[in-house]
Amino acid sequence: QQIAKLVEMEKPPFFTLNDFFLLDSRSKFQEVVESLDMNRICDDEVTEVIVSTLSFIRVKQKIFTENVIQYLLHHCLGTFEVECEKVLLDGLGLTGAKRRDDSELLRLFHEEDDIYFRRKDLKERRLRQKVAVDLITEHLEEFEY
Repeated sequence: QQIAKLVEMEKPPFFTLNDFFLLDSRSKFQEVVESLDMNRICDDEVTEVIVSTLSFIRVKQKIFTENVIQYLLHHCLGTFEVECEKVLLDGLGLTGAKRRDDSELLRLFHEEDDIYFRRKDLKERRLRQKVAVDLITEHLEEFEY
């Protein structure tokens, strides 16, 4: 009776977002229970409680895992992002009292010539490869694929 009450709470208007997951997991567990032929072991009411319990636990597991991920993203990574930005900007001397001259800052972002030409060559090669792949995929039928 308590399980039935908890499952009923998962329906609108309380938790409308979980309704789809509850119905989906309920239908999956219903199929599993039917394939196990539980009717010869227990009656329909017990089978209903088993299906309801399994689907309810599945929905709560999904809610828990989603909440854990959101908690980690918000509290751990959000704080890291703010602190990291402060440390980088102050540490590199981009802002604050320790701000460096513009010429010093330009040197931080200056790229050597050999690195520039290597990067340019790699971009051109990647573009040629992309054009070749597009050409091949465009004519796959001619190659009988």
